Amino acid sequence: MDQKIRVLLVCIALLLGVAVGQVAGILAIVNGASVAQAFTAGGIAFGATVSLSLLVKDALFQ
Repeated sequence: MDQKIRVLLVCIALLLGVAVGQVAGILAIVNGASVAQAFTAGGIAFGATVSLSLLVKDALFQ
C-alpha cells in the first residue's frame, strides 16, 4: 500500500477517535459525571476507537 494512503488512513482513525471521545465525554457530563470522569471516559473511548480502527486497517490492507 502506498505511504500516502497509510498516512491518510491513520489520520482518519485519529479524527474518528477524537469525535468518539468528544461524544463519550459529553454523554458522561449529561449523566452527571464530574469533569475528571468525563475526561477519563473520553480518553478511554479515544484510545479504544483509534486502536480498533488501526487494527481493522491492518487486517484489511495487508
